[in-house]
Amino acid sequence: MSPTAGVHHDEDGDDLYDIPNSRAVVPPPAPTPGGLLRVDLVGTPLDTLGGGSPLDSATRHETAAVLASLANGTTPPAGGTEVTPNEAENSTPKGTKRATPMNSSRHTKAKQGAARIHVGGRCKTTRGQLFHLLSTESQKATIREFNNNHNCYGTIKSGSSNQGYNVVFDCLPTDEKEVFIRRKNLTAIPKGYEEVTFDRSSDDPEKLAEIRVKKSKKLSPFQVCNDKFLSLEEAEMSVAKTFDMHWSNDDGAECVPWKILPDGVHVTEAKDPMYYPDGVAFKKQVDIGDSGANTDFAKFMPDLTGMAAKIDKFHSSIKSPMYSTVKSDRIQFYDEDGYFGNKDGDWMVKQCFLLLIASCLETENGSDLWKRGPSSGRKEYPDFGQYLPLNYWKAFTCAVGLCFGPEEYWYLDKRDVPWDAIVPAVIGFNKKRQELFWVVLLMLDESMIGWRPKSTKTGGLPNLTYEPRKPVPLGTMLRNGVECITGCIAMNAERQNFKKYLYADKEEQIRQKSSLPGKPDMPAHTAEVLRQVEDAQVVKNGWCGGDAWFGSVATCVELKKRFGVHSTFIVKNNKAFYPMEVLNAVLKARHGDKPAGHWVVMTTTIAGVDLLAIAYAWSQKGVSYFISSCGEPSEIKYESKFEDEWGNTGSKLINRPKICHFIYEYLPLIDEHNKQRQNLLALEKCWQTKNPWMRIALVDLHRYYRYQRIVEKGHKREAMDQVRIMKMADLVCAGLKPWMGPRIQRSFGQSSDIGIERCRDSHGNLNREVTAAQLRKGRTVGNLVTKQCWICRGYLDKNGNPIQCWTSMWCKFCHAPLCNKDRTKEKRFGPDGRDMSCVDTHFGACHSDTFGCGDLKVNGQCFPKADQINQHPRRSRRGPY
Repeated sequence: MSPTAGVHHDEDGDDLYDIPNSRAVVPPPAPTPGGLLRVDLVGTPLDTLGGGSPLDSATRHETAAVLASLANGTTPPAGGTEVTPNEAENSTPKGTKRATPMNSSRHTKAKQGAARIHVGGRCKTTRGQLFHLLSTESQKATIREFNNNHNCYGTIKSGSSNQGYNVVFDCLPTDEKEVFIRRKNLTAIPKGYEEVTFDRSSDDPEKLAEIRVKKSKKLSPFQVCNDKFLSLEEAEMSVAKTFDMHWSNDDGAECVPWKILPDGVHVTEAKDPMYYPDGVAFKKQVDIGDSGANTDFAKFMPDLTGMAAKIDKFHSSIKSPMYSTVKSDRIQFYDEDGYFGNKDGDWMVKQCFLLLIASCLETENGSDLWKRGPSSGRKEYPDFGQYLPLNYWKAFTCAVGLCFGPEEYWYLDKRDVPWDAIVPAVIGFNKKRQELFWVVLLMLDESMIGWRPKSTKTGGLPNLTYEPRKPVPLGTMLRNGVECITGCIAMNAERQNFKKYLYADKEEQIRQKSSLPGKPDMPAHTAEVLRQVEDAQVVKNGWCGGDAWFGSVATCVELKKRFGVHSTFIVKNNKAFYPMEVLNAVLKARHGDKPAGHWVVMTTTIAGVDLLAIAYAWSQKGVSYFISSCGEPSEIKYESKFEDEWGNTGSKLINRPKICHFIYEYLPLIDEHNKQRQNLLALEKCWQTKNPWMRIALVDLHRYYRYQRIVEKGHKREAMDQVRIMKMADLVCAGLKPWMGPRIQRSFGQSSDIGIERCRDSHGNLNREVTAAQLRKGRTVGNLVTKQCWICRGYLDKNGNPIQCWTSMWCKFCHAPLCNKDRTKEKRFGPDGRDMSCVDTHFGACHSDTFGCGDLKVNGQCFPKADQINQHPRRSRRGPY
């Protein structure tokens, strides 16, 4: 090799290359197997080439270029690297653009972004997500002691993102490692990721979430024909008579032909197959009576036979939270002789349920209901002790929610109690409704049970559902059905997953097939509707309706084919086989910018079921969509009320289809249940219990009583409308029996007697959010909400500054933070301390006094300086003589 510029020879005659601006020496590239070249860098690391001093950015770039040319088998020219014409044309001057380094953070994100769920890959979930999916006790025992945020790792064995995955978890017993789990509850683990027991922060699941690049999807056959129709001119759309909906790419596949009816042409009443009943056929009568005291609740409520003995058995175990109290007070619910010999051994349990209802009639709540004597207001304290001692009530609420279920769930940790614990009560409720009346018209909707956890994610329930539209936004959502004529709940559904009609074989995760063209899987909402109709025992040729969650073409078809039940639903998201865009386009083509009071009707037949698809404009901007297997879409006028610009209520008559008017009349029924239960009765606020398994069905009894008086006994509807739900509660509570046993006197404690309670934040929480450090230690409850004592801030220390004392208690009337401890002997208030404690000072002062219980003390309010007290002797500021 001849000497060239930038190349010299060492003592042995080997070629060495000079790297510009450095003293590093690089040997020539060495050949490697396969024709590759290897470059060995001699000396110090690249960043410190040349005497150990760091290289600047330009030198590092030149060094990298030299190494790259060596790897390509070329020799760099002296003084720098050779620049090709293309590179020179597109080059960037030095110092004008900064190279983006691949630092550790970007490298980690790139690796994490590559993680995707796939068969054979690693994944994780938390103990809280996994526990309620386990089917055997041995599986649950393995992870029972873990914290809820403990990570459980496993390998995906089979499955898909739509159905879920069978995962083999490392932490489960050898023969029972495989568990079926939904995709949303799994987190993909990238290769090389450290499988830690706890995530370092709550952001880890989001960082490890699957990142997918959006790919352009191939248009479905339905979308192709849909776009073709929408591309027509408005004049053509307005007179179009048919729309062929293609559902498969197969050339021989049939399409679904939709017929578009012209304006003014309707399905006549003679073609409507639906039966409209005038009343309800009852299987048995429940005579509530004028007082309600003698009502036979056994015909209306879940069976309570044997419940008293179950509660006694619950508290006989040392595992009961109230074992010592029950034993010391000799509390026993089962009474063999009954109340004065009536032989009803469960009368005490029924008494407790009546007290639960009676609480909504009082201004007090909780343990204050057992106080007696004058209160701070006009009414005296309720004195529930005349019906039942307080400790009896506490023992009842502690056990009754679980005693409906099997004994195996009685003493579980509250985070591990499954829905199976309350399912027997729901089944009993449904059975009573089946025995009460025949259901012809059924309306489906959602109900919410408000439950705001303070210290844990779910507050003891297996899961929570967030519904911001409901009266109480956070809680447990029940999808249930109401009988339209009486307004009584006809069926309460208990659980959705792996239920009837959804899976043909739940062990193999084989989905049930629907009757739609192509035999697709049965949708979850359709399976729910089928169970509701079956368990409510809707008669043949009856009717079922519901809001948008339940509504779809599949639901209408399956109800008609399986049960012979007609149906009408609102359609919003479940658009399979439904021509929503076509209906909207035809409506706008026919009526332009003024569609209010107009509608478009399309008809077809799918799987032998005649269907109506309706787009109805109830305002100039609002359009609702319906699917129905019955009804008449001819016009009917209804009164629409609105508020004008001056705040006055106006009204006008608007046309709408008869079948839409029919479903609109019954849609608010379950919402009225929610309003009466959560707003008027407010049972959830009367009993702020930590036990989430306590609820009651008083609203149903009120609906039944109202219907019975109007229809069967001829009372005027106006008079019965005045029998409010509160009046009904008072009638029912006429059956309360005076307590004849000894009244166990218990001190309510200082906080209950003098009117102080725990401080709450702006959201009503007693505890702060759990910190990351507390989570790592396994804590699930944050620190108590604390505030500076209002009374202590009224005293000055020896330096003239307000004294700050943190407390977790405040006055329940004015929310002034108060120390619940004796500080009278503390010298920082003065040489002789104080005369009274903070609580005695607050409640002993007059209302007009700053220290007294007067106006509401808002957070951050300053104590008036003019009213502050300085008990320290005044010190002289003169110097020594």
